[in-house]
Amino acid sequence: NAGNSIGETDGSATGSVGIVGLVGVGDLGVTAGTTLDLINPSGTLAIQGALTAGGALGLQGTTVSVHDPVVAGGALTISATTAIDILTTAAGGSGNGGLTAPTLSLTAPTTNLYGTLTPGAAGAVGTATVNGVLNLQNGSVLNIGFNGNSHDTITATGGFNAAPGATVSAQASTAPTSGAYTIVSGPHSGTVPTLTTNITSATLAWGSLVLTVPAPAWLPGGGGAAGANGPSALDADLYGQPAWRTLGDWDAQAQGATLDETACRAL
Repeated sequence: NAGNSIGETDGSATGSVGIVGLVGVGDLGVTAGTTLDLINPSGTLAIQGALTAGGALGLQGTTVSVHDPVVAGGALTISATTAIDILTTAAGGSGNGGLTAPTLSLTAPTTNLYGTLTPGAAGAVGTATVNGVLNLQNGSVLNIGFNGNSHDTITATGGFNAAPGATVSAQASTAPTSGAYTIVSGPHSGTVPTLTTNITSATLAWGSLVLTVPAPAWLPGGGGAAGANGPSALDADLYGQPAWRTLGDWDAQAQGATLDETACRAL
């Protein structure tokens, strides 16, 4: 334990570490298997400098402000009685904050995301639970990974609001099959985030934050209609459609002839 006289600490540690009364921390690393808890029970806990934990990591304060990347190899738990702020220089931070862990649990009345939120790790999917309201601010990025039909998920129990300029980055190491995939759940408001993705023709829509991959339009039951899983999530619709929909389309382009879709399906 450390008294309130400690304002910032730099270095590395092994074993289980608990520091109470800490105001700020920067450039701190602990090895795999370590459990690290940083607590300021009566004020703001500020993360200013990279913070890397090989194992579980806990952060606690009346307010927790993250100015630089925080990466945990185990569960990352943050709790605050007022707010959790993941900041960037554009939002008044001293750096560009982000949270990355296989499992994240953020508990505060309000979590304000200006930086990045990344459940999971390379090649593995993860989960993030926000117990409270999640505000996706201008410049914020939700990183959602897909490994086939498995994918990262985020749950906002108090709902989530997306400001103009928020982004969802959906990247697949292996493309998912056709279907609807809820990536963010919770009551929503605001502006549909911008989507960046390596999945061809993906789109985002309100209804849930759901990633939808329809069957190709030329297959029975195809057509690529947008998914909608009710009013409590955000839908991302992925359309992986071929360059031509029917043999008639192809024939019209190649031969200048026409052939109706019924005849094509019969073929």
